[in-house]
Amino acid sequence: MLTRIETPMSEPPPKRADDRVREIVAQTRVHVIETELSLISTLCTTAETALLYNNMSEATRALQKARSALGSLDQLLKSTRKISSSLFDDYPHELAHLEERTRLIEARLQP
Repeated sequence: MLTRIETPMSEPPPKRADDRVREIVAQTRVHVIETELSLISTLCTTAETALLYNNMSEATRALQKARSALGSLDQLLKSTRKISSSLFDDYPHELAHLEERTRLIEARLQP
């Protein structure tokens, strides 16, 4: 009769170096994306506030910066989708929301 040898549960094997690097890269991308989303939102708020005070030049400047940041973020998200996981699934929806917000601001700037 075979006897079963019980061994205490050991910790899972350590991650390989390349797995750790991928994890760090993914976390860094998440941080960059969230920072960019926050920046764009702040620029939109700046533009909206400038519109409230009828400061069209400041509103235009903030909107241009927001548009530029949106383009950069869109490129980052496209490159991220090729390599990554579900960590990045919600960001395209947030990007679409901010694009709509900038369109509304732009419409308010039109004479």
